[in-house]
Amino acid sequence: MDKVYIVTSGSYSDYEINAVFADKGKAQKYAELKEGAEVQEWGFSDEKVFVKQFRVRCTYHTKDTMIGICPIHKGGFVFDVSAYDIDEMNRNEETIYNRLYGSLSLVRPLPDTEEPSQDRKNDLDRKYLKVCQDMAAEIEAREKGIG
Repeated sequence: MDKVYIVTSGSYSDYEINAVFADKGKAQKYAELKEGAEVQEWGFSDEKVFVKQFRVRCTYHTKDTMIGICPIHKGGFVFDVSAYDIDEMNRNEETIYNRLYGSLSLVRPLPDTEEPSQDRKNDLDRKYLKVCQDMAAEIEAREKGIG
């Protein structure tokens, strides 16, 4: 058995799993008897290996903004070294430009599988600050519609 068949119904707050079957035919028969139900086919994830993966994120802001309750001023850089969420794992490098918030973020996976030490975080901050500073002119040009 390499798949299961999940019968679900509802949406949003009333979404629920009604039953789980190894046999697709039984799942379909059950779903026919339950109003609004549908069958979803799912594979197993047992063959995957899950290892904590960390990332460094450097964000440059081209206009004043707020992150939570913290004001971020135009031209400011924000650094973050944190673990990926399980849904973000195994991503490659990303560059994310957000015109609405006036920001460009560089996200780079790290080889670390343990929480990086404060010295390592400081080294990463220095390295990625330089990368972000080198990109600041390009970001400003994008904001002005030049790039």
